[in-house]
Amino acid sequence: MFFKKTIVIFIVLLNCWQFCYAEENIDDLFGSMSSESESQEKPEAKKSYAEQFFHNIKPTITVTAERFRYKNRPEAQSNRHIWAGNLNLESQVNIGKDLLFAEMWTEYSNLEASYHHNFQLERDQGKKRRYIQINQLYYTKSFDSNDITFGKMLIENGTSELYSPADRFKRGDGISDTFKHEEGIWAIRFFHYAGKHTFNFTVMPVFEQPRSFSKHSRWNTSNGTSGFDTNSLALPDDAGLTNKELTERFPEASIKNLQAMIGWNGKFQGIDLFATAYHGFSPNALTRTAETSYYVEFVKAFDLMAGFSATVKKWEFHGEVVSRTFYKNTDEDTINTVLGTTYSFDSIAQKMKMKKIEMTAEYAWEHITNDASNHNYQTSSRKVRAGRDNMFLKLRAECTDNFEIFGGYTMDWAKEFDTWTAGFKKSFNKNLTISTWTEIYGSSVNSPLRSWARN
Repeated sequence: MFFKKTIVIFIVLLNCWQFCYAEENIDDLFGSMSSESESQEKPEAKKSYAEQFFHNIKPTITVTAERFRYKNRPEAQSNRHIWAGNLNLESQVNIGKDLLFAEMWTEYSNLEASYHHNFQLERDQGKKRRYIQINQLYYTKSFDSNDITFGKMLIENGTSELYSPADRFKRGDGISDTFKHEEGIWAIRFFHYAGKHTFNFTVMPVFEQPRSFSKHSRWNTSNGTSGFDTNSLALPDDAGLTNKELTERFPEASIKNLQAMIGWNGKFQGIDLFATAYHGFSPNALTRTAETSYYVEFVKAFDLMAGFSATVKKWEFHGEVVSRTFYKNTDEDTINTVLGTTYSFDSIAQKMKMKKIEMTAEYAWEHITNDASNHNYQTSSRKVRAGRDNMFLKLRAECTDNFEIFGGYTMDWAKEFDTWTAGFKKSFNKNLTISTWTEIYGSSVNSPLRSWARN
């Protein structure tokens, strides 16, 4: 263990040294910059691709510490004090009109049981986070009105700020309590640009399943009995009364499991619009019952998504709708909708000598259009689906250029659970920002998230 920690620390120091050396000795590395007249007489030598890559590295160091008021349950990690450090590095290389982009991080935390010591670039089905992760690595080939991008990338979709059912193509990673990541996925994307309109077609060769809290986390609702967070699983009602094993099955990488998405983004009379059609796997797993095991499986569905965003004076309005239809009636067909608005309190901010005060409010609801009727899956994903009956509020006040306060409230009536958040952020200069906040949770006695109230 000491050797592994030493390797991680050495990598962090090496990356920091590379950045500092490049900043302080950039003249020695890439050639000195002369005055404007001298540069006209003697043009700067063109940097090689390797020199571009190291010169363009942008490091971000994030250090987080958490303190929980109550001790954790005995079967999970009981430490009330959690800390983690993350060094994120991103860089890009311009190859003519083309672009090579890379992002990676190295991370360490005192939640050692939530991490895996091996590095893995390809599809990662593990239930632990990696100490070293290449999050994005893609190449974009540009033409006059078209782009082709292939590699590992973050795919953005949707218009909502607080809850977006359409923004579901990034891989969520909540394994570690302190740092929640959005990981890139492997894909090939084609873009066509036509004035104010952009058309895209995407193929995702493998399904990157979301990763929930590890069994060691105080957020895991399974009470430490398995490696799964039961709040994220659609288990039969009698699951707790049997001794069956819980086994997760991932869709194999094959032609029949290819996922495809076609979309359009455009602007019409000042309104931003998007529409997307997707064939692939649902983000919510189902549980198939066998004699000795429960098999957690992801099933195929077809999604139609659309949304808008528009600004009218001090108001901004946005909304999304996702219609999901399952093949073979494996799960309930649904329509998930969210509508929201952001309002700027300009006059109040001026009276209080603040730069900006704005509030965002969103409401999400779900309509079931068809019941599940596949006998292989006894239980639908209804209990674990997000956005069934939720309200989201966020208030942000920019007091000065470098100081802001924020607060938020969410209510999930389907799970009978709510959250209060309040905090502030202070920027001391362009390189250093400190943020602190507190979160308070409440639930009914029947809520599946009842244990979170102690967090």
